[in-house]
Amino acid sequence: MARTWSVEQDGSGDWVTIQAAFEASASGDTILIGPGVYNQTHDDPYSNPVVAYLGDHKDLVVSGVSKDEVFIGPDVFTVDCTGLYFSEGTAEVSNLTFQNCFDALKGSGDFIIQDCKLLDCGNGLISVGAGRVEISSCQFGPDPTGDRNGAINVWSAGYVSVIDCTMTDCKTYLDNVSDSQVKGCQFDHSLVSRSVVYMSSSGVFEDNQSNGVLEAGGTVNLAIRNSVFYNNESEEYNLALQGDGVNVEIFDSFFYGGTWSSLYLLSEASVRGEGNHFLNRGGHSVRLKYYGQYDNNAVVDLRNNYWGTADSTQIADWIYDSNDTSTIYTEVQFNPFSDVPLPAEKKSLGSFKSLYR
Repeated sequence: MARTWSVEQDGSGDWVTIQAAFEASASGDTILIGPGVYNQTHDDPYSNPVVAYLGDHKDLVVSGVSKDEVFIGPDVFTVDCTGLYFSEGTAEVSNLTFQNCFDALKGSGDFIIQDCKLLDCGNGLISVGAGRVEISSCQFGPDPTGDRNGAINVWSAGYVSVIDCTMTDCKTYLDNVSDSQVKGCQFDHSLVSRSVVYMSSSGVFEDNQSNGVLEAGGTVNLAIRNSVFYNNESEEYNLALQGDGVNVEIFDSFFYGGTWSSLYLLSEASVRGEGNHFLNRGGHSVRLKYYGQYDNNAVVDLRNNYWGTADSTQIADWIYDSNDTSTIYTEVQFNPFSDVPLPAEKKSLGSFKSLYR
C-alpha cells in the first residue's frame, strides 16, 4: 500500500535526505519534505552532482511543507548541478523552491508541477519524451548563466500545459509537442528576447502578457488568443514566424509593436487574425520576407483588425509585402479594416487545425 515518507533534517522524520527517501520509496508513495536547505549532492549516472536521483520507474508525489521553507539546491550557482532527477515514471512536485541549479527538475517521465519557485537556475525543467507535462502557479527565473536558457524545456511530448506562471528573463521552449496550452502567464524580460519558442509544436497561447517575442518555426499549428505583447523598448518585433509549415490564427490580442515590425513573417508562414490591435512603433506593422521561394499558397489575412488608424494608405505604408518588392509574391490582406477592434469569432483548436488539412 502507498505510504507517506517524511524527510526532516533534524532527524525527526523517516529520513534526513531526499535521496534516502527516493531509494526507500515505492511507486505510489508520497515524500513530504520538511523545512531547510537541501544542498547535499550525490552523483547521477553521468557523474554530475544531483540533490536526489531516481533511477527506477516510480510514480511519486514529492511535496514540501511550504515553498517558502523548503529550498533545494546549492548555496551558490553550480554548473551541471541538478535538483531532482526523475529518470522515469510520473513525478508530482509541489511546494518547493529550487535554487542555484543548472537544471532544477529533469527527467524522461511525466511531470505535474504546482506552486513551486525555480529561481536562479539555468533551466527550470528539462523534459524529454514525456506523455504529459503539467505546470501551474510556478515562478521561474532569472537564468544566472547569461545563456538565457529556458524556464521550461520540453522535447517530444504528447501534451504540455503551462498555467498561471511567471517567467522572468527566461524562455519557454517547446519542441515537437503534439498539443499544448500556455494560459494566464506573465513573461517579464529585460535581458531575454524570447518569451516562448514553438518548434514543430501545436497548441493554444491564451490570456498571456509578454514583453518578449513569441517565435515559431517548423511545422506549427498555433492559436493566439486574448494576449498582450507590450514588449520592452529594445525588441525588434512581437511575433516572429518562420517556415511554410507554420499556420497561426490570432484573435483579440494586442501587439504594441517592435522597433522594426510588430509581426515578422518569414518563408511563407500562413497567418489569419481578426479583432486584434496591430500597432506601429517604428518601421512596419507587418513585414514579409522570402515569400516567393516556396509554393504552399501562403495566406496572410489580417482583415477586421485595428491598426491604430483608419487611414488605409497609412496602413499600407506600414505593411511590407508584394506591393513593395517583386521578390515577394504574397499580399497582406487588411481591407476591409476597422477603426475599432471587432469581435472575433471564437474557434476551437480542432476547427482551427481543420483549416489547413
